Amino acid sequence: MTDYMRQFAFIGTPKQIAEHISDNILGHGIDGIVINLPVNGHEPGVVTEMGRVLSPIL
Repeated sequence: MTDYMRQFAFIGTPKQIAEHISDNILGHGIDGIVINLPVNGHEPGVVTEMGRVLSPIL
């Protein structure tokens, strides 16, 4: 991933990403998001885990 792309990406564990989204996006009044998992969304369990950690904050 290039430095340019990193400006627009959340990188970390599912829990870290959920915390970042909660604090830095939803915390500013945005009430919905779209998630794209291009790097590892094909790995078993990744989509399920992201759903598990994001559900409580959405």
